[in-house]
Amino acid sequence: MIEPLAFATTAICALLALACLLFAARYNFARVLPYLAAIEVAMVVQTIAIVIARLSGHQPRESGENWAYVVTSLVVLPLIAPLARRSRWWAAVILAVALVVEAIVVIRLQTTWRR
Repeated sequence: MIEPLAFATTAICALLALACLLFAARYNFARVLPYLAAIEVAMVVQTIAIVIARLSGHQPRESGENWAYVVTSLVVLPLIAPLARRSRWWAAVILAVALVVEAIVVIRLQTTWRR
């Protein structure tokens, strides 16, 4: 697990969620899409790092729960993206909630990773 990347991902998710709520009236999915793509790339990099660490012998205490958080971190944003594509205020709120969930999942991923 790459701790600085996890911290940055959590911070970006929280800030982007706040921005979505603050600017919900002028929400445009095309503006947020690059940030969502960057978050997803960060999660793929984390997953690769976790798989490599596990193959090298690292076994977290809560192994099954950790795998559940890895999978969840990869699927949250792609599952919500179709709902958030509309340029409406409620799409911004849905995306903000998904970003908060992603931030919480990354924090839990860090927590379950430690021995």
